[in-house]
Amino acid sequence: MSYITDKGRKPTIQDFISVLPKGAEVIPTGKDAVVTNCVHPTHDDKKPSMGLMQGSKGAVFVNCFSRDCPKADLLKYFYERIPYYQKRGGRYGR
Repeated sequence: MSYITDKGRKPTIQDFISVLPKGAEVIPTGKDAVVTNCVHPTHDDKKPSMGLMQGSKGAVFVNCFSRDCPKADLLKYFYERIPYYQKRGGRYGR
């Protein structure tokens, strides 16, 4: 599965970081990985607990470490805000 944005590239971890809520703390943990505040609406995150990592084939992985936030809700947050996905009605998939 490959997504191409209007700029002719796959969405990157920077695209995901750019739509985080204002004031979200972003802590680099590696070349293509960060820990940040969770975006799940029911998770009042005081300390960064959500990881974003870009894999070797370009996919961005999202995971909340501190509680059982539904992954679908986390992805929905990003898909509704990243311009490429907005043009597809906030949908993702093949």
